[in-house]
Amino acid sequence: MRTIEADATVTAERTLVVPLPDDLSPGQHRVVIVIEEKPLPRRRRSWPKMTTYPIGLLDDQVTFRREDLYGDR
Repeated sequence: MRTIEADATVTAERTLVVPLPDDLSPGQHRVVIVIEEKPLPRRRRSWPKMTTYPIGLLDDQVTFRREDLYGDR
C-alpha cells in the first residue's frame, strides 16, 4: 500500500483529475479520497524576469537569407 499526496482538480463536470507518479502501474487500484472542505487558493503564476543583452550582428557581411542558409541557388 502506498500513500500519494497530490493537489487535484475538480472540473465543472465534477470529475476529479489527479496527477500520479510515473512508477504507478496502469490498471485498477483501490483508492481512498479525502477532500478538505475549502479549496486551495489559486496560485498566481508570474513570468521570470529576463534581461536583454544586445549582441548585434556577427559581421556586416553575414546575411540570413534562405539561399545562404540552405544552399538554394
